[in-house]
Amino acid sequence: MEKSNIFRVLLFLSVCLCGLSASAQVPSTMDYQIMAVDPQSGQVIANEKLTVRMELHLNAEDGDMVWNQETDATSSNAGVCTVRLNFAEVDWSLGKYFLKAYVNGRPVGASQVNSVPYALMAGEVSGVVTKSMLCGSWKSRGSEKDSEAETYTFRSDGTFAYGYADDPDPIYAGNWSINNLGYVTFRVTEGEKAGGKYVAFAVYDEVDHSICLGGCDSFLGDNVVLYKQ
Repeated sequence: MEKSNIFRVLLFLSVCLCGLSASAQVPSTMDYQIMAVDPQSGQVIANEKLTVRMELHLNAEDGDMVWNQETDATSSNAGVCTVRLNFAEVDWSLGKYFLKAYVNGRPVGASQVNSVPYALMAGEVSGVVTKSMLCGSWKSRGSEKDSEAETYTFRSDGTFAYGYADDPDPIYAGNWSINNLGYVTFRVTEGEKAGGKYVAFAVYDEVDHSICLGGCDSFLGDNVVLYKQ
C-alpha cells in the first residue's frame, strides 16, 4: 500500500478556539491531530511512522507562509497522530490564518484558524473538560448585577437549562452531551431555539477554576466564562 494514498486529515484542534485582542502575541503551544485512514477500506492505519509538516498561511490557503514546523510522529493504535505546534513567533494581528497539513510530503488538508485558541491565552488549562466536571450549576460574571448573571445548569441525566439567576423559568432547556475532546452538543427542546442543535467547546482554566464556552455564536452569543456555584 502506498503511503501517499493512505492519509486523510481530521482537522481539529485539541484545544478549542476563542477570541483574542488584535494586538496580542501568544507565546505558547497547541496540539493538532491527524487520523491516517485507508480511503479504499476505511480502516485506520495504526502504528505508522509519519513525517508531519504544518504551515500557517496568511489570508488564504495559498497566501504567504508565515510559519512552518516539521515533526516526526507515530500514529496510535486508533490511527491518530498528535503533534504539538509552537506558535510563539506568530503575530495573530496580521489577518486571517490558514493551517495546512502535509504527511510524508503530501498535502492532506487545510483549515482556517478563525481565532486564537483560548487555552493559549489562559496559559494554564487542566485538559479537556469531562462530563463530571461540567455537571452542576454555573454562573457568568459579566453583569454588574448578580441577579442578571446568566446561569447554566448541566444535569447528570443529560438535561440542561439556561436562564438568569433571578428568573426561575429558563430561556432555553433541552439535552446536552460532551465528547472526549470537550465539545458540548446542545439539543434545545424549550425556548425560541427549540428544535436546534448547537455545538460549543468547553475549556477549563485551572487558575481561576472557570470554564469557557464558545465557538457557537448562534446559540451562546459571545464566548462565555462560567464559574461553578
